[in-house]
Amino acid sequence: MSKFINRLNVMFSHVEAEPPLFTTIYDYEGARGEVNYELTYMVGLKKPLRQEFLITLSANMTRIIDFINNETPLTEDDLSKIRHDIMEHSKMMVENYRINIGTTKLYY
Repeated sequence: MSKFINRLNVMFSHVEAEPPLFTTIYDYEGARGEVNYELTYMVGLKKPLRQEFLITLSANMTRIIDFINNETPLTEDDLSKIRHDIMEHSKMMVENYRINIGTTKLYY
Protein backbone atom coordinates (compact mmCIF):
# COMPACT_ATOMS: atom_id res chain seq x y z
CA MET A 1 0.00 0.00 0.00
CA SER A 2 1.28 3.43 -0.92
CA LYS A 3 2.34 5.90 1.76
CA PHE A 4 -0.13 8.34 0.21
CA ILE A 5 -3.10 5.98 0.68
CA ASN A 6 -2.33 5.84 4.42
CA ARG A 7 -2.17 9.64 4.51
CA LEU A 8 -5.44 9.96 2.59
CA ASN A 9 -7.11 7.59 5.06
CA VAL A 10 -6.25 10.05 7.83
CA MET A 11 -7.42 13.06 5.80
CA PHE A 12 -10.67 11.49 4.54
CA SER A 13 -13.76 13.01 6.14
CA HIS A 14 -16.92 11.58 4.55
CA VAL A 15 -18.96 10.95 1.41
CA GLU A 16 -21.84 13.25 0.46
CA ALA A 17 -24.43 11.61 -1.75
CA GLU A 18 -27.35 12.73 -3.86
CA PRO A 19 -27.54 9.68 -6.13
CA PRO A 20 -26.43 9.39 -8.81
CA LEU A 21 -23.88 12.03 -7.65
CA PHE A 22 -21.28 11.28 -4.97
CA THR A 23 -18.59 13.54 -3.48
CA THR A 24 -15.68 12.40 -1.34
CA ILE A 25 -14.61 15.06 1.15
CA TYR A 26 -11.11 15.33 2.55
CA ASP A 27 -10.64 17.76 5.43
CA TYR A 28 -7.56 17.96 7.60
CA GLU A 29 -6.26 20.84 9.70
CA GLY A 30 -7.99 23.44 7.55
CA ALA A 31 -7.05 21.86 4.20
CA ARG A 32 -10.11 20.72 2.26
CA GLY A 33 -10.47 18.83 -0.99
CA GLU A 34 -13.12 16.93 -2.87
CA VAL A 35 -13.59 14.53 -5.76
CA ASN A 36 -16.98 14.35 -7.53
CA TYR A 37 -18.39 11.26 -9.22
CA GLU A 38 -21.49 10.29 -11.13
CA LEU A 39 -22.79 6.74 -11.01
CA THR A 40 -23.90 5.63 -14.44
CA TYR A 41 -24.41 2.44 -16.37
CA MET A 42 -24.26 0.86 -19.79
CA VAL A 43 -26.55 -1.82 -21.12
CA GLY A 44 -25.30 -4.33 -23.67
CA LEU A 45 -26.68 -4.09 -27.19
CA LYS A 46 -26.70 -7.83 -27.91
CA LYS A 47 -26.80 -9.24 -24.38
CA PRO A 48 -28.79 -8.07 -21.37
CA LEU A 49 -25.68 -7.09 -19.44
CA ARG A 50 -25.74 -4.01 -17.29
CA GLN A 51 -22.51 -2.49 -16.05
CA GLU A 52 -22.41 0.24 -13.44
CA PHE A 53 -19.41 2.50 -13.10
CA LEU A 54 -18.34 5.79 -11.57
CA ILE A 55 -17.33 8.67 -13.81
CA THR A 56 -15.04 11.30 -12.31
CA LEU A 57 -16.69 14.68 -12.89
CA SER A 58 -14.18 16.91 -11.13
CA ALA A 59 -11.52 17.00 -8.44
CA ASN A 60 -10.16 19.83 -6.38
CA MET A 61 -7.44 18.44 -4.14
CA THR A 62 -4.96 21.31 -4.45
CA ARG A 63 -5.07 22.28 -0.76
CA ILE A 64 -4.66 18.66 0.36
CA ILE A 65 -1.67 18.15 -1.95
CA ASP A 66 -0.18 21.48 -0.77
CA PHE A 67 -0.62 20.40 2.86
CA ILE A 68 1.18 17.10 2.21
CA ASN A 69 3.89 18.91 0.26
CA ASN A 70 4.45 21.35 3.14
CA GLU A 71 4.86 18.46 5.59
CA THR A 72 7.08 16.37 3.32
CA PRO A 73 8.26 17.95 0.06
CA LEU A 74 7.01 16.00 -2.94
CA THR A 75 9.05 15.13 -6.00
CA GLU A 76 7.67 15.10 -9.54
CA ASP A 77 7.38 11.32 -9.28
CA ASP A 78 5.47 11.70 -5.98
CA LEU A 79 2.96 14.05 -7.63
CA SER A 80 2.13 11.44 -10.23
CA LYS A 81 1.69 8.78 -7.54
CA ILE A 82 -0.43 10.98 -5.29
CA ARG A 83 -2.78 11.89 -8.17
CA HIS A 84 -3.28 8.20 -8.88
CA ASP A 85 -3.76 7.39 -5.19
CA ILE A 86 -6.29 10.20 -4.74
CA MET A 87 -8.43 8.84 -7.56
CA GLU A 88 -8.17 5.25 -6.32
CA HIS A 89 -8.84 6.18 -2.68
CA SER A 90 -11.80 8.46 -3.39
CA LYS A 91 -13.40 5.89 -5.69
CA MET A 92 -12.92 3.20 -3.03
CA MET A 93 -14.58 5.47 -0.43
CA VAL A 94 -17.63 5.95 -2.69
CA GLU A 95 -17.87 2.21 -3.31
CA ASN A 96 -17.61 1.51 0.45
CA TYR A 97 -20.28 4.12 1.09
CA ARG A 98 -22.63 2.52 -1.41
CA ILE A 99 -22.13 -0.92 0.13
CA ASN A 100 -22.58 0.28 3.72
CA ILE A 101 -25.55 2.55 3.05
CA GLY A 102 -27.19 0.19 0.60
CA THR A 103 -27.21 2.49 -2.41
CA THR A 104 -26.21 -0.23 -4.83
CA LYS A 105 -28.99 0.59 -7.27
CA LEU A 106 -29.14 3.52 -9.63
CA TYR A 107 -31.69 6.25 -8.96
CA TYR A 108 -32.95 7.04 -12.46
